[in-house]
Formats: sequence, structure tokens, C-alpha cells
Amino acid sequence: MLVRERHQDYPTEQNDLGVEECTDHEIDQQWSSISDWPLDFLAILIARQEEGPTVEVKCGRWGAAPVFLNVRDCELHGDWNVTNLYRHLLSSELDPAFVGQYLAGGPAIYSSQTIFSEIRLLTERAHVLWDVPYDRLTFAFPAPEVQEPETNDEFSDKEEALSQFQRALRKSLLSRVSVNEDVVGIELDGDLQSSVIALVAADAGAWEVHSYGLLAPGRLGAIQAEMRQAIARTAGLVDHETLYSNYTPLHPESDRRRTMAVKPWSVLWDDAWGVLLEQAKTDRAMTMLTPRMADAWNEEPAASSLPSFASERVREAYAERESLIAPAPSSLMGARAMQRGADEAMSYLKHGIWPVSPFCSPEVCQFAARIPAEWRQSGSLLRSSLVNHGLGWAPSFTKEETRESLADFALKNAKDVFEDSRLVACGYIDGDRLRESLERYNEGDLSEAAALSRATILELAIRSVESRSRGAYMNQVAEQM
Repeated sequence: MLVRERHQDYPTEQNDLGVEECTDHEIDQQWSSISDWPLDFLAILIARQEEGPTVEVKCGRWGAAPVFLNVRDCELHGDWNVTNLYRHLLSSELDPAFVGQYLAGGPAIYSSQTIFSEIRLLTERAHVLWDVPYDRLTFAFPAPEVQEPETNDEFSDKEEALSQFQRALRKSLLSRVSVNEDVVGIELDGDLQSSVIALVAADAGAWEVHSYGLLAPGRLGAIQAEMRQAIARTAGLVDHETLYSNYTPLHPESDRRRTMAVKPWSVLWDDAWGVLLEQAKTDRAMTMLTPRMADAWNEEPAASSLPSFASERVREAYAERESLIAPAPSSLMGARAMQRGADEAMSYLKHGIWPVSPFCSPEVCQFAARIPAEWRQSGSLLRSSLVNHGLGWAPSFTKEETRESLADFALKNAKDVFEDSRLVACGYIDGDRLRESLERYNEGDLSEAAALSRATILELAIRSVESRSRGAYMNQVAEQM
């Protein structure tokens, strides 16, 4: 049993169960006991049977950083870094429904399926049976847990709600950050949620709080810098920031293009953010507080649509995605928050940093279910928290503005990526429409800039798989014979 999370209320010393042979009933009792564990974990049971061995894997009920699985030739491989599994793939083929989801940029269906048919995701509370002789993985999920209603408006007094919120957030921080840590990191973007977390973290423990921020190009970066400086002064943070423009994403000499280890759901700022995470590692800030929020704190996302250059094959699969992609059960955190956590965890872990998202903790999620949706989704409760710390302003930029600005900057350095495009050759993108979209972008039309940047990352990802996969290696061997 591997416990992958820390919590001050639950010691995680490893105990040897001392059971080598036991009855099915005893095994069921052990499984039941393990399932009640409140932290994120992986538990593995190997059973030797006459018809062949079986392996069962169970996950905790509150996901933190999920693991990807691949099974091939009686070997089960698992890794939180999906690119480490590329070498086991026989094919670089992508699932067109997932390609459509990614290109559209809207909320994705949270599922144990992935864009690769040979790779599965160990989602929260998953119970996986590996039938070894047949190299087959079977996923099952327990019945959904009873959840609180979205809101029962328990609080009518906003001041009382604010006091309870700050207590819940403080408890979440103190529970998940070791009391032995001298330094704690905070991802400080200058937005509401990261600002509130920074202020609470600075008062919550004896540790020194270091903040890390990535500044967007142009006007947005100037606004971010002003907000971050105000928070850092008020909270007494040791601040580190860098310009996104110093680390040109998608440039031919960038890390992701040189190493060809690109995950399909990468974000544009991975390279620059990696520099800040290395700084955090140098600072001994091995736990990073992130501003990822549970779904209850956000408004429903606007409907998304495919870009003009998506192929007919992708359009057809995207239209049928709800019947092609089996959803995994959600939780109080919400499916969008879990999907984002699954997408982002690798960026932290590959630098040895453990991400903690206080707004996705059970304590804060349970609090959110007790207040009116308007207080959560409008940001009014978070603004009140800032006012309590003497800060009466609010961010005047949106995540959408930031993404458009970053995408525009990135594409200027990636004009060569679609030469001899593999996405076009494999039928995921229409080549003529792609050229038309790129021409419009070059003339100053940014309406598809974000979609073009996602297509660029997907192009690099499929090339990464083709260069590293087992199928590519076998083809090279065949050519040499």
C-alpha cells in the first residue's frame, strides 16, 4: 500500500499486515478497511490462482496526483508521467473524440480512458482488475458516495460565512503541510484565489512562505505584477517572479521540443513554470500550494466549439463523445477540477514538488456546499477576505485574456511545427483549413490563436509518441533486417 499524501490527523507509518495466506473473506475485510482510508493511496493485491495470477489495484477516494497504466505482454506499467509510458505503446494513434475535446478547449469528460487507447488513467476511487493471462484491464467504481446538495444556504450572514471559510482554509493548509517544513511554496498568479491562499498561508504556520509567479506578456503582466507585489508586501512573502517571454514556449530550442517528451494536454507555460519550480526546489519549498478550485467555486463554463481546421473524422467523434467516452464518478471536488488536477500534476512532480490545492480539499468543498452559489461564483466572498487584510481591489483580467495573450506569443515561435504535419497525415486536422487559419492569424486575427496553440502541442505530442513508442522501435529493427 502506497500512501501518496500527507495529513496531520492521519499518521502514515508503514505497517506490515503479516498476512501471507488468508481466506477470501479476510481479503474482503482488508479491502473494506483500506477503502475507508481518507488519503490518496494506491493499494495492490496479487493473487495466485490455478487459472493464472490476478492483480487488483485500488485508489483512494480523494485524488491527488493520478497514475497512468499500460499493460503489454504480461507486464503492467504505471507512472504519473505519461510520457514515460510512450515506449510501451505499439501505436501512436489518438482517439478522435479526445482530440476533439482538446482542440475545442472546453470542459473534458473525466474518464479512465485517455487520448491513447493503450493507456488508462487511475481515476479517484477506481478499482482495477488486471487479468494477467489475457493482458486485460477491467475498471469498476463503487456506487457514488452521498454528497451534500450544491447549496442549502446555511449561512445568511456573510461575515459568519467569511469567518467559517477562513477557518476551513486554514485547517486545510495545516492538515496537508508538514509541521517540520521550514519553507512552503505558493503559486501566486495575482488572481483572487491565489491571493487569498497566500494571505492565509502566511498566518497559518511558523514556516516561511515563498511565492512564485509567471508574468504574462504586455498589459496583463503589468497588472499581475502590481497585484502580486501588493500581496507579497501585505503577507511578508519571499517573492520570485519571471517573465513568460524569457522562456519562449514551442521554440525549436525549448526543452519540450529538444527532449520530445510532450504530453498531449501540456500548457503553454510549462517551460517557464518549470524554471520557477526548480527555484522552489532550491528554496526547499517541496510543497506547492496551487490555486486550483473545486467546481463549486466557478461558474459553468461557456459552451465550446471545434476550430475551423478540425477534420470531419474528429467532428463526428466529438459530436458523439458522450457515448464514446465513459465518465468516471465525480466527487464534491467536481469533475472539471479533478480533470485539471490530473492534467497538471505531472508539471509539479517531475521537479520533485508535491502540489496541494486547498480549494479542492474536503474541508473547503464541504464548506462551499453550505453557502449560496452567488457568494462562491461571483468571487464576492474571496474579495471580502482580501478586504479583511486591507486590500480593497480585485483582479481586472480574466484567465481567458491571459490564455489568448500567451497563445499569441507562443505561436510566433512555432511557425515551423506544422511542416509535414502528422496530425494532418493521420486525419485529425484538415490541412487546407489549417493553412487558412494560420493565414488569418498572421494577419492579426486571434480568434483561433488558443486553438492553434493547442494543435501545436498536440502535433509535438504525436511526434513524441512516434519517436519513442515500441512500435517505432520494432519498425526500426525490421528495416535493419
